[in-house]
Amino acid sequence: MVSRPQRAAQTPVDDTALIERARTGEEQAFTALYQAHVRYVAGVVYRMLGSDAELDDIVQETFVEALRQLDALRDTKKLRPFLVTIAVRRIHARLSLRYRMRSLATRLFGTAPQVSNPEDAAPIHSLYETLSEFPARHRIVWVLHRVEGYTLPEVSEQSSASLATVKRWIAEIDRKVQARDASD
Repeated sequence: MVSRPQRAAQTPVDDTALIERARTGEEQAFTALYQAHVRYVAGVVYRMLGSDAELDDIVQETFVEALRQLDALRDTKKLRPFLVTIAVRRIHARLSLRYRMRSLATRLFGTAPQVSNPEDAAPIHSLYETLSEFPARHRIVWVLHRVEGYTLPEVSEQSSASLATVKRWIAEIDRKVQARDASD
């Protein structure tokens, strides 16, 4: 089974002041927000993708989009979920593209390129293989809940899917992961 990392401590108190200053265009305030949250966002992205090949791009895109949408953030205490929601959208787009490219390569050439890092542990590689069998949105909600530790309502909000749908997708992947673990 996957061990869950501890969710980071709650957002520091000064995020609210930094957000307000960043909204007025103060670059140093946004830089401070970036520095305070970049490792967390990068960790979430890494655990969803299973590799770091596109990590930097997605993290950068997440923060660029966050700066554009900062005025849409109503509750400044929810900056991290706001950032994760943006990252999830970016990851979904990348995974969808990856799946389409793999499918196209399979149809055109009879094989799909496989990326494997020899340093990866076998159980982690096996888990990501299992996750790759599912659509990107299913994979994202499972990782958010089972690996990142977000509650079902938070996952529902971050993935723009109903609570019932999120529960169904997670249960579907849970069954597959448990079946895989039982056969190992």
